[in-house]
Amino acid sequence: MREGDKLIITKIDRFARSVKNLHNVASQLEDNGIGLIFLKEQIDFSTPSGK
Repeated sequence: MREGDKLIITKIDRFARSVKNLHNVASQLEDNGIGLIFLKEQIDFSTPSGK
């Protein structure tokens, strides 16, 4: 993925096994300028309210 892309995941439990794992991966994506969106939970980590 490139900077400015968004990774769209259907359910959060399909992406991460623990909160710590989710935090680590989300931080890495953010550092690379990649947005993270969870559809079922309606969470968009690329917006201020999602952070």
